[in-house]
Amino acid sequence: GLPLPLSPLALLAVNLLTDGPPALALAANPPDPLAMDAPPRARDSGFIDGPLALRACAVGAYVGLATAGAYAWWFLSAPAGPHVSLWQLTHWTECIPDGDARTFVGVDCTAFDRPEPRGVALAVLVVTEMVNAFNGVSATASIATLPPWTNPWLVGACAAGVAQLLGILYSGPIAALVDVAPPLPEEWVAILALAAPVVAIDETFKAFERSRLHDRAAAAGNASQSPPAPGSQARF
Repeated sequence: GLPLPLSPLALLAVNLLTDGPPALALAANPPDPLAMDAPPRARDSGFIDGPLALRACAVGAYVGLATAGAYAWWFLSAPAGPHVSLWQLTHWTECIPDGDARTFVGVDCTAFDRPEPRGVALAVLVVTEMVNAFNGVSATASIATLPPWTNPWLVGACAAGVAQLLGILYSGPIAALVDVAPPLPEEWVAILALAAPVVAIDETFKAFERSRLHDRAAAAGNASQSPPAPGSQARF
């Protein structure tokens, strides 16, 4: 397997940055423009239905894969990385002085414990979560229809979270405590590129949800306009 991408303190930092102010700021979202187009929910319907659960799983899976992928990318292809093979990365525990030196020719075994890839992984995780927070402005409306700045509190909370992330990465003592190192400029390009697709993923599910709401509203409207069945009129 891979070396540990994030230290426990880094995971704590992620929770503080992404689960605090941005989550609270989502409570200040403007009204959803499609809220009144949806028919009433059934009394026995769950709080989280199948499509919403699938959406959350898809976004969460992408965030996890992007974080692990960025961590592995630093070892395999990053300009400042050691450029090891995938086999060497997944068998890094065998890179020891008493191991088979033929499989790790020219590889510095200390590279597998460097803080630089952890800094990249931390940045990808936090930035992707901040971008995904903008998706939460509406559960159905496109981000182009209801952009993030319609909730200034959310924009401010995400900006503060990114500022704290930069403070962790570029403050020497704190970075050493969290066991990360600041990414290089070209690594930031990769970080932003990995964070962007979370918008496309959520937009796909939003489009499906808008179509589903439209079909439900149309079905409810047809049912309300259909004439009553014979014999169903009340008799006096």
